[in-house]
Amino acid sequence: DGYHGYKEKPMVAFIEGAITDDDELDLDDLIATRDATVSLEYGNNKMFVLRNASWAGEGTVNTAESEIAFRFEGSAGVVVT
Repeated sequence: DGYHGYKEKPMVAFIEGAITDDDELDLDDLIATRDATVSLEYGNNKMFVLRNASWAGEGTVNTAESEIAFRFEGSAGVVVT
């Protein structure tokens, strides 16, 4: 009677990764980010835009590498070509 086993589950749109800490970065401001537009440009010049984004990361710093793991979650994400 047809294919069984497929199901959809809503997920929050997000961007996550790591950034390098420097003198110009204010970690407190980054963590306080609310209702922002966050964009990520891919190597192929496409862009992912996340709307109504808020900080959802831990705010911890890897001191050996000066890296901050980040995660922004938003209401909608779209790929722009």
